[in-house]
Amino acid sequence: MEWSYGSVSGAGTPDPEQLRAWQRRMSAPDNEVPAAVPISLLLGRTDDLAVALSGARVYSTGLSLDVAVRLRRSPSRVDGMGLHQAVLGFPGEQADGRLLLGVEYADGRTATNVGAGAWPPGSDNDEPVLVPGGGGGGGRRYDHALWLSPLPGPGPLALLCAWPERGLPETRTVVDGDLLLVAARDVVVLWPDEPESDEPLARPGPDLPSTGWFGRAVRREH
Repeated sequence: MEWSYGSVSGAGTPDPEQLRAWQRRMSAPDNEVPAAVPISLLLGRTDDLAVALSGARVYSTGLSLDVAVRLRRSPSRVDGMGLHQAVLGFPGEQADGRLLLGVEYADGRTATNVGAGAWPPGSDNDEPVLVPGGGGGGGRRYDHALWLSPLPGPGPLALLCAWPERGLPETRTVVDGDLLLVAARDVVVLWPDEPESDEPLARPGPDLPSTGWFGRAVRREH
């Protein structure tokens, strides 16, 4: 998910290097193939609601955490919010009615999904950020990703969850941070990190394969 510095309270106009540094903090690197961690944890549940961690992808600069929300019955609006807004939200928004998620590193540093983003970059560079990424769903199901940066160090990583408006009390689930560091060794850096080019992308015409599996499949479809 792309972030705009204007969405952070009190943000000034950054220079290109500041903006690039901030983007590296607030989203996964686009020059890396992450290492998947097979993890599935129930973070909290009631008779009518469940919130789970359904997977994690490790990058050199942080974690992408997959959060799954399931409702037993079709949701009503929560304090004027639909399920999408109540689950996803954005940093700096009011927490009333929201699904609350947070992390606590082994050294005591914390971050929540309702805190402000780290701006300007260069200040609080060691403070964790936990920001929403892509997601989707509808009705009684919603899945979305959270970006956590920086990568946690060794020791326990605590995941906190609560949804007071839905009757879900605060819970605490602990993940072994050492497992994440081991997975980080398998991250593949494809090429050096570079700023995006301002040149427009060329849009060549379709060049369909004439041989191989796709060549045969395309011919059958037409």
